[in-house]
Amino acid sequence: DAWRRDGAIRAERLCLSVTLNRERLHERISLRVDAMLAAGLADEAHGLLQRYGADAPGLQSIGYAEWTVPGTTEAEIREEIIQHTRQYAKRQETWFRKRPGIPAEDLGQPHTAATLIKRVETFLDG
Repeated sequence: DAWRRDGAIRAERLCLSVTLNRERLHERISLRVDAMLAAGLADEAHGLLQRYGADAPGLQSIGYAEWTVPGTTEAEIREEIIQHTRQYAKRQETWFRKRPGIPAEDLGQPHTAATLIKRVETFLDG
C-alpha cells in the first residue's frame, strides 16, 4: 500500500498555529459559550447525561462535564465552561509554542486570516 511504510501511515500535512491576544481570545471564548447555550447546550447535555450517564467518555469533555454537578446553576456552569475553555486554550498555546518550525500567526493582524487561507489553498492544490 502506497500510504503505508513500516506500519505507519504516510500523509502530507500542513501545520498551522494561530494566536490572538489574551483579552480578545477571552472575549471570543465567552461569546462562543453564550452561543452554545443559546443553541441548546443545556438540553443537549441533560439528554446525553440521561442516556449515557455521567461516566461516558464523551461527557468528560469541556461543555458537558460541567453539567454533572448537582445544584449548580446555569450561570455557574457558564462560568466554569468559560474558565475550562480558557485553560484548554492556554495548554494548546503552550503545546504549539514547544513545536519547532510552526510559528504562531497572529489573528489580530489585518491580513493573517487571508494569508492562512491562501497557504491552505496552495497546500491543497499541491
